[in-house]
Amino acid sequence: GETWATAFWTLQDAIDAAAAAPGGAGGEVWVAGGTPAAPIVYNEPRTVAWGGAVGDPGRVVGSLIMRSNVGVYGGFEGYRGGAGAQEKDRLKRNRAQNIAVIDGSVSRGGNFAFHTVIFGGVNAITTNSTLDGFVITGGNAAGTSGVYHTWRGGGILNYGSTPTIANCIITGNHAETSGGGIANERSNLGPGDANIMNCLFYN
Repeated sequence: GETWATAFWTLQDAIDAAAAAPGGAGGEVWVAGGTPAAPIVYNEPRTVAWGGAVGDPGRVVGSLIMRSNVGVYGGFEGYRGGAGAQEKDRLKRNRAQNIAVIDGSVSRGGNFAFHTVIFGGVNAITTNSTLDGFVITGGNAAGTSGVYHTWRGGGILNYGSTPTIANCIITGNHAETSGGGIANERSNLGPGDANIMNCLFYN
């Protein structure tokens, strides 16, 4: 994951590697996109469990779990078989020309994720975290009996955390109760206040 030629193929692996940097320093994940006519869609199965201990009915998979001290940035041309720009400076990315889609529609074992992206957790909030430059789609908080969070935050569930969400298009998500695009939920650990900049929510 340290060069474009050796990039991770899945987003969660890259995020977790950055979060595991020595001393908890974290880092940045740069994500390649495709052309406007052929965006790169990241819809791989996501198997990291969230929402409680093993056996807890609120424990779900399918979501991209954001980590503390990690910034995730889309809009790069990247490798493209060796012919891409292989940017070395984040300022060289072009979000309008290199579209990266985080899709939850089949990421839960072939089914929709309740939340395409998650910040925070039951036992800890997510701090110093940024999501910047993506289309976020395919989340469906359709609800599971007795499990509060599964009814809220189809596109993004922000649980008790204060992330930065910038330059994103959040579209084509659904929630049975609230927050089809995003639900900012207060927890006993934090306020659930996202800093949202230059984002478009629709459909």
